[in-house]
Amino acid sequence: SDLDQRYALLAYFSGLVVREIMHHLPEDISRLPLFKLAQGEGVTDVCEMNVTFCCLDIRDKHAGALEKLTPLKAVLLAWPTMQVRPIYEFLGIQCHSGEDFMVRFILPDLERLCREHTSGTPCTLPKQYFQLLDQLQEFVSEGLSKVIEAAMDKQIFLSASGSPSTASSLVDP
Repeated sequence: SDLDQRYALLAYFSGLVVREIMHHLPEDISRLPLFKLAQGEGVTDVCEMNVTFCCLDIRDKHAGALEKLTPLKAVLLAWPTMQVRPIYEFLGIQCHSGEDFMVRFILPDLERLCREHTSGTPCTLPKQYFQLLDQLQEFVSEGLSKVIEAAMDKQIFLSASGSPSTASSLVDP
């Protein structure tokens, strides 16, 4: 389509600018409508300061589930094309595997939800908490070590008393 062609040209010329004239300010480049949102939801700039812009590898079998669980402080961009990748790298936009995304974004969000829980009964936790736990279970059952190590140190479970606890503190010695 015409929009796809214009986007491809913008990406190509922006890539040339980044490669050839590295003295351009990142703020100038971040204002370009060059950054496609994940799941074809349009394009954006990356000027917003209070969020983390990142990508999730679409080849990862967990990508679809993780996209639905992306925390509010993160914006998922489409996986970059070869032309756009140098721009992402120049601006520090990180591309994550599912495992890295789980450790970087999902586990901290699980910990936040658990900390915010004050009633002491699991049935009052938000639905998102259980969706995040389900995804964690997927990674743990596959034996993905980065996720298992990171999860052991996070207070993402409720103890019998209703206080946030780490997984290792809930296991009998």
